[in-house]
Amino acid sequence: MDDEEHIFIMNLFAEEEDTIREAEQVLNSEIGRGDKLLPHFDKLLNAYKKLSRQTKRIVRMADNLQRDLNVATDRLSVLCRIDQLTNIANRRCLEETYSIEWQRSLRSATPLAVIIIDIDFFKQYNDSYGHAKGDTCLQIVAQAIKQTLKRPQDLLARYGGEEFVVLLPETNDPGALNVAEGIRSAIEVQSIPHRMSTVSNYVTISVGVCVMTANLLDNKDVHFFRADQALYQAKENGRNKVVIWEAEGGSTPQLTTLPHG
Repeated sequence: MDDEEHIFIMNLFAEEEDTIREAEQVLNSEIGRGDKLLPHFDKLLNAYKKLSRQTKRIVRMADNLQRDLNVATDRLSVLCRIDQLTNIANRRCLEETYSIEWQRSLRSATPLAVIIIDIDFFKQYNDSYGHAKGDTCLQIVAQAIKQTLKRPQDLLARYGGEEFVVLLPETNDPGALNVAEGIRSAIEVQSIPHRMSTVSNYVTISVGVCVMTANLLDNKDVHFFRADQALYQAKENGRNKVVIWEAEGGSTPQLTTLPHG
């Protein structure tokens, strides 16, 4: 029930109460007491009072049900945008947010960074430690990444399986690389044992970065493809690395590996 409907119903109740008071005044007057129809009128008034009380009770119940429905709808809306395992944004939320940020980048001509993160040798981790431990690993990694993001507009989402995506609005290449390296380092210092990794004794991640300013020729698919190409190169270069996709002269892709340690 919206505000206008609520006001309308409250006004009806006020009119009913005025009618009941007027009827009671008539019943208590000399004219009312001398009227032979008084007993019938009194019964009718009592029935009207009862109906009015029941109507108010129904309206209160409807208000409570509407309030509960609104709360449930809000909760469902949140659940539909959250990955239930890691408690971060899910792919649906990522798609919606990316669309908004791409349009904002197009209007303001500001860069938008996409960071794709993949846990190194996660299949082997699951095979070795079991899926329950794998789920715990995903949760730890997600929260460690989340802790590195400092701005409210930055978004972390689970992209699928062991992949995560970070969106960084209004962020240039150096800024995106700085965040990406912070993420890589944050996972490394968690020191999650990984006996099946050929990179380290602990869980590590490979990171691909692409920064673009929105334009009318490219789209999300191009942006994510380039970030994914950088991620692929990070894996090819030995994993536990950050690689950024860059366009030299505006056309030729250059995959630059960020040194660390």
